[in-house]
Amino acid sequence: MIIGPVANPTESWWLRDLPAPVVPQADTLPERADIVVVGAGMTGASIAYWLSEKHGLSCLLLDARGVAGGATGRNGGHLWPNLNSDFEAETVSDLLDFIAMRDVDCDLTRLGAVDVADAVPDDVFDDDDDDWGELEVWHGGTCAEKLGTCAFAWAQFHPDACQFSAARVTQAILDAAGRRATVCSPVRVLRISDDVVGGGGGSIVDTDIGSVLADRVVVASNGWTGELLPELADVLYPCRNQVIMTSPSTVPDKWDVGAFSVGAATGNGDIEEEIYCIKRPDGRLCIGGARYLERDAAVGNSDDGTLNEDVGRRLRDFLVTTFPDLAPLSVEAEWTGVIGLTADKRPVVGRMPSRKGVFVAAGYNGHGMPQCFGVGKYMADMLAGGMEEDLHPHIRSLSPARFFGVKTNTS
Repeated sequence: MIIGPVANPTESWWLRDLPAPVVPQADTLPERADIVVVGAGMTGASIAYWLSEKHGLSCLLLDARGVAGGATGRNGGHLWPNLNSDFEAETVSDLLDFIAMRDVDCDLTRLGAVDVADAVPDDVFDDDDDDWGELEVWHGGTCAEKLGTCAFAWAQFHPDACQFSAARVTQAILDAAGRRATVCSPVRVLRISDDVVGGGGGSIVDTDIGSVLADRVVVASNGWTGELLPELADVLYPCRNQVIMTSPSTVPDKWDVGAFSVGAATGNGDIEEEIYCIKRPDGRLCIGGARYLERDAAVGNSDDGTLNEDVGRRLRDFLVTTFPDLAPLSVEAEWTGVIGLTADKRPVVGRMPSRKGVFVAAGYNGHGMPQCFGVGKYMADMLAGGMEEDLHPHIRSLSPARFFGVKTNTS
């Protein structure tokens, strides 16, 4: 049985031509490390950055592929915060400040996004209905004007939604961590066990190139987390999504927004049926979703080395049906990525109750980009010995202890 991601993943457009890393790279493992982080996606990189920036602490990052090789580098390009989450608002604000301060070349656009539907949702009665809070609601004529298509009868505008290359931002976050962060990849973590011989309370991280003894370990491998922490396997599990990138087009010039989502967000469908799309500054469209066409809606599927022809066909057909001017459609890249789903649809962040010195930060349910940078900040506080009461209330609510019926404890 292979632990972790498949060896030959489909090629993500986002991972082409990433900038050369600045952080130290290692080909061999040290015998000891104070902190080991499993996973060099945005969560792992953010942990390393905040450990260095806030606490002056070092860490070793291990990844089976390399920086952003998992879900971070294989997503749909959205940075779309939940309107009702002050944690996500704080996180996105911090991340945008970081991008501006470091002048990160990540094709960031701040054009907003819309939930769209081909019929007015059942709980919207008229133009003056305010059930949707302060968000602007569009009806048929406005949708046609702002999206350049007559396919939608209703939309809800989210002005704070952004679009970007998460892989490039992740590389910049790691670079900003400097010499206090060391990346070792490709290295496949096989197991994490208690150091019963040394008696120091640490953990042994076994990999395919050797072992390292760590005082603290963070598993930030998202959909693959249950393989390393089997006690979480029933509540945190993988799910595959498929994405395509088109060639540049002038059709997106007609949009007054940077992205849309159709299906789950309006309450008229399940997340399995959701289709999401962004336009890039170069005119390319990145569209993904439609996993309802996969067996079991791709839940439990961690194979991002293959494609599903039915899903790919649906994504293409959706684009040319919705925007006929895109025909004939040219696709430059198509890939799959693995997200982490949880039993209660919330991430799992905190110390593992059954393992001394082992932490987890994973399970974003396909909505990680507005959360990872903030999770990394508060995880760094935990690793530095911070008190539970000083953590963000949202982070405290995400402790894995909730699945084991024990009291939350970050130490």
